[in-house]
Amino acid sequence: ATMIAIGAGFVAVTVYTRVQLSHSAAILRLADIAAPSVGYLAAARGAVYKINSAIDRAVAAGEPLPAGAIARQRDVVRRALAPYYALPPYPGEEVEQVVLRAELAHFDRALGDAFALPLGDVRGRRALVATRLNPLIDRIDDQLYRLLQLNNGHLIYDAAGMKRARRRNDVIAYSLDGVIIVLAIVATVLVLR
Repeated sequence: ATMIAIGAGFVAVTVYTRVQLSHSAAILRLADIAAPSVGYLAAARGAVYKINSAIDRAVAAGEPLPAGAIARQRDVVRRALAPYYALPPYPGEEVEQVVLRAELAHFDRALGDAFALPLGDVRGRRALVATRLNPLIDRIDDQLYRLLQLNNGHLIYDAAGMKRARRRNDVIAYSLDGVIIVLAIVATVLVLR
């Protein structure tokens, strides 16, 4: 009977370890969402910064907006956000994504209006940039920052959760091993009597 208990104990430790590993894998999946999200959002934010810089340089020089440079960076934003939107959202993130999509749509319309201005309309371009494009770029940047902070917070929380779970699992597994070793010693002593 004691040998059966020892064998069952070893099986229990193995089962417990496997179950805990599957829980750790769930935490890793959460990190697999947050870590890529941070990368995608950072790439989009960098492209928005480049768009803003290109617009500001053109307006300061009194030149037309650089359509090619802006289009390339806007494409970077689209390519960065497409896989980000495909990831499962954290609680509250969908609402923020809807706001970001709306701001980007407003920006694209305002950008189209800016490109539609006659090339010589420097005053109109400056006014449109000051009243529509720059405020939209600021709101888009703020929204990307909020989403970055949200995902970064989850990443930090998930990493801390992984550490806590690993420590707890180790303590329990070692404790179970200790109990089994004590049972084995007791069984050996009983058999030798």
